[in-house]
Amino acid sequence: METRARKAKPQPSDNLVKLCREFTWEDCWELPASDSGASSRAWAEAIFSGKGSPWIVARLMDARNFLMARYEKRGEEDQDMIGSFPVIRTDAHETILGKSDRHLAFFTSITVDGKQTVRCTTIMKINNMFGRFYWFFVRKAHPFIIKAAINCAAKAISE
Repeated sequence: METRARKAKPQPSDNLVKLCREFTWEDCWELPASDSGASSRAWAEAIFSGKGSPWIVARLMDARNFLMARYEKRGEEDQDMIGSFPVIRTDAHETILGKSDRHLAFFTSITVDGKQTVRCTTIMKINNMFGRFYWFFVRKAHPFIIKAAINCAAKAISE
């Protein structure tokens, strides 16, 4: 039986909320996964590294990275990264990625609970008009991208 990611009620962890107390948007996707024993970091790497993602998801992320390269804050050269996202915190249960830029702040938590349910919760705060403009376009693609990335990650972790 193949398991697919599904939309879930967002339940941001305390660690996630501490990073962005006044978030204006949230979502959560979850995947009942088999007992792979994979850590939250392994799941985050599988979801956000781009390896194994559908072609269109990889191209959308490439376009995002290219367009935002001039606008985003610098200083991530020495930072622990997964894909193009800085790692804020990681342990066996939760890995948090994200950043606070001029246009918006976003943070994503990948959690693995004892029942092997993997959750990807994202919170975001728009900081200015460019953030609103950016989010107008990204919000349409976000559910498709994150769902596809989680499903691809599940396939990679189960192999």
